[in-house]
Amino acid sequence: LRELIARLGERKTVLLSSHILTELSDMVSSVAILEKGRVLASGPVGDIGRKLRPERAVKLRLLEYPEGCVTPFKALPQVVDAERGPDGDLRIMYQGGEETVAQIVTAAVNAGFAVVRVEPERDDLEHIFLEVTRGELQ
Repeated sequence: LRELIARLGERKTVLLSSHILTELSDMVSSVAILEKGRVLASGPVGDIGRKLRPERAVKLRLLEYPEGCVTPFKALPQVVDAERGPDGDLRIMYQGGEETVAQIVTAAVNAGFAVVRVEPERDDLEHIFLEVTRGELQ
């Protein structure tokens, strides 16, 4: 079914309705969130996510995590917060786009950190839905 939807989506607009949002998030580029017959939000998933939360997050995995490793990132004006996440990686909250991610990586390299992985956090369709509908399921 996924392959059929993907092939059709190359040439046509495909309208899907589902409560399994985790499945949809891998297949869709744009969404419309409806509630009681009204469109609450529509557009590309990333755009809706940015409107709801202007702060973005990127995870950095370093080869080593020296004492005070978050300090160089907190000095950047676009960075809202930087911390070690529960998985041990650095989680850096920022405002801006890809150019800000590039500045964060540059700051890591300039601080002498060996960057192993850079992973921008994706907008999660289920969380977006819950935010837009204020968690009220109909």
